[in-house]
Amino acid sequence: MATPPQSDGMGEDRKKKLATDCFKRGTEAMMKQNWEYSCQMFRTAVDLVPDNQLYRQSLRGATEKRYNNNQQGAAMAGMKLMTTKATIKKCRMQSDWKSIAKLCEDGLAINPWDPQLNADLGDALTHIGYIEPAGNCYERAVKGDTNNKDYLRPLAKNYEARSKYDEAIEIYTKLLRLDNLDGEARSKITSLSAQKTVHRGGYENADDIRQVQKVLSDKMNKDSADGPGMSVQADLERAVRKEPGNKDNYLKLADFLRRDGNLEKTAEALEKALEVSGGEVKIREQLEDVQLDILRRAVGFAKEEHHADKEDKFVERKFKQLKGDLLLREIEVYASRIERYPQDMTLKFDLALLYLQDKRHELAIPLLQKSRGDARRKVESLINLGKCFIYAKQYPLARRQFETAVPECKPDDNQESFLDLHYYLGRVCEELKDVKAAINHYQTVLEYDYDYKDNRERLARLEGGEEPA
Repeated sequence: MATPPQSDGMGEDRKKKLATDCFKRGTEAMMKQNWEYSCQMFRTAVDLVPDNQLYRQSLRGATEKRYNNNQQGAAMAGMKLMTTKATIKKCRMQSDWKSIAKLCEDGLAINPWDPQLNADLGDALTHIGYIEPAGNCYERAVKGDTNNKDYLRPLAKNYEARSKYDEAIEIYTKLLRLDNLDGEARSKITSLSAQKTVHRGGYENADDIRQVQKVLSDKMNKDSADGPGMSVQADLERAVRKEPGNKDNYLKLADFLRRDGNLEKTAEALEKALEVSGGEVKIREQLEDVQLDILRRAVGFAKEEHHADKEDKFVERKFKQLKGDLLLREIEVYASRIERYPQDMTLKFDLALLYLQDKRHELAIPLLQKSRGDARRKVESLINLGKCFIYAKQYPLARRQFETAVPECKPDDNQESFLDLHYYLGRVCEELKDVKAAINHYQTVLEYDYDYKDNRERLARLEGGEEPA
C-alpha cells in the first residue's frame, strides 16, 4: 500500500497537485472496492485542500461503503468516540477551529453518520471560512437528527449566506413549526422572501427596502390580473371571491402572502378569516403574529433611518416611539396567551424577558420562578431571576439563584450565558463583601473572555486590595 504524501512545508500549487493525485488514486481504489485505501487517499486530499467540497463528499461516501452503509459505523463507535468528542468540547472553548476540524474528520472515520460530529465539523469549517463544505456537514447532521434545532438553525444560516433562499426559508419554516414562538425564524422567512424576490427580480439597484416593497406590491397587483393557473395569488383570490364564507380560502391566501413578504395584505386576509370564522382563537393568534411582524419591520426601517442620520431628533423620537409601541404590544399579546395556555413555560419565560426590557422586574419574577421548572429554560430563568433580585437590591436572593445555576451552566453549551452568570455572581459577591468569591468568579470570566464588560478592571481592583465599591 502506498504511503500518502505529507503536506507540511508545501506550496499551494504543490498541495493541489498532490491532492489531485490522491483523489485519482482514491477513486481507482473505490472502483476495486478497496474502501480502506480509498478512505486514506481521500482523507489526504482533504487535508491538502480542505476547502474542496468534492474531496470531502468522496471521503464520506467511501467511509460509508467501508462500513457497508450500516448507519452506525465501526463496532462500539459510541465508546470509541467519547474521548474525541470530549477533546472537541475543550477545543471549542478555546475557539481552536482547525483542531476541531481535524478531530471531527478523525471521528467521522469511525462513524460518518454521527450528527454531532457532522455539526461540529460544520461549525469549524464555517469559522475557518469554508462555507460550502460546511453546508454539506450541516445537511448530514440534520439528516441524522431531523428535528434538532441546533442543527437546523446553522444550516438555514448557511443556505442564507450562499443565497439559497428557498432552502433557507424551508428550514426556517420547519423551525417555526417546531416552535411557533421562534421570532428569529418568523422574521427570517419574511426577510428572505423579500431578498429572494430582489435577487431574482433584478431589484438590487433599489435605494432602500421601501422601493423594493413597492416593486413587489406592483408585481402582486399585476399578477392578480393573470388568468387561471398563471398566478398562485390570483387563483387564491378567485377562490375567495367564489366562496367568501369559506375561512380556509382566506387562510391559504394569507399563508401565500406571508411567505411572499406582503404582511399588510396578509393581515387583511387574516382579518377576513377571523370575521368569517366567528373569532376563532388560532386565527386571531396568526393575525397577532403578523401584526407584530409589521411593527417589527417598522422598527427596522426606523432604526435604519436613525443610523443614517443620528442628529435628526425627529427620527430618533420616532424610532424610540416605535420600539416602545412594539414592546407594549408584545407584552399585551403574550400576556393574553398565557391566560389561554397557563402550562406553557416558554410563553412565561418570553413574557418575563419582555417585562425585563420594560423594567417591570416585579412582574418578571413570578414568571421566571415558574419557567425555571422547565429544564430547557432553567439556567436562563435562574440568571434572569438573579438580575431581577439585583435590581431589587435583594443580593442574598440573587446570589442563591446564580449559584443554583452554576452547576448546570457549562461554557461549551452557552458561553455567553456562562460569562454572564459568573460576571453577575461576582458583582453580587462584591455587594455582599465576599471578596474572595468575587475574585474567583471574575477570574473564571477572564479565563474565557479577556475583555468581557468591565470584568478585568473589577478583578484588578479587588486583587489590588481595594474594597468593593
